[in-house]
Amino acid sequence: MWVEFKEDMEVFLLKNKSYEFLCADYPKIMQFNLNLMSKRFSKALETINDVAFSTLKLRVMKFLENQAKNNLIKISHEEIANNIGSAREAVTRILKELKKEGKIDLKRGEIFLK
Repeated sequence: MWVEFKEDMEVFLLKNKSYEFLCADYPKIMQFNLNLMSKRFSKALETINDVAFSTLKLRVMKFLENQAKNNLIKISHEEIANNIGSAREAVTRILKELKKEGKIDLKRGEIFLK
């Protein structure tokens, strides 16, 4: 298993049997996990749909709009590519097109939505 965190984290591992006992004793734990898995599954299906049926430009714009805080995203081209399942070079090309169209401004490590 490979896990990458963007900031410092504490991780707690629980054996399967212990988890089963917790779920049996505390149904809210099971409900929480079912809700979490449902949300993640929906997100995965949405991503598959986007990759299969949306243009790269639309996927990049959708990602930027979802990540923006006050029309600003602090992210590298590589991180965008990793998040949308594309190559960094292709994302860079699309970002240049969006800048030329006046939809974004680019600075090192920052993207401003207009």
